Amino acid sequence: MNNNYIPNILKEKIVSSFKYFMSFIYLFLCLITFFSLISFDINDNSFLTKTDLASNNFLGNFGSYFASFIFYTFGVFGYLLSSFFFIFAVLTYFNKSPKYIFIRLIFFFLSLVIIPQMFIFYFEEIYFINELNNWGIFAQNIFNFFNSKIISIIFSIIGLLLFLFSQNIFS
Repeated sequence: MNNNYIPNILKEKIVSSFKYFMSFIYLFLCLITFFSLISFDINDNSFLTKTDLASNNFLGNFGSYFASFIFYTFGVFGYLLSSFFFIFAVLTYFNKSPKYIFIRLIFFFLSLVIIPQMFIFYFEEIYFINELNNWGIFAQNIFNFFNSKIISIIFSIIGLLLFLFSQNIFS
């Protein structure tokens, strides 16, 4: 703000209020994600199931659809999505606001798809929800395409680096 008619103290208050607002938005997204995932029920309405019964999800039909999308897409690693928003809320609150949020979010989603490659190779028999793929549909398709131990390990290492980068660990 290069306006000389607005006092500096007001400019600082506006910037501070914006910081608190953005931190609250990230925390709100974290809580929505967490409560929708923790109360997921496979028998609720979702993209693959339809029922006339009331939704058991804490957030109703929205939470049911949201959680089913996350679990079908990313599997068990979908729980990390709430940690992503929580870390961004904390960083924003302490003036360490990460730049390029959308690029970081894309890297984060990409890491959730390629980190499980090693887990699929070694721990394919873990049961999360019987009707769902444990590691997500995209991760399973990538593994089925390559189906190699060395490629699975390389993808998991690259995914871990992308995860750390997206969480602003390196800076």
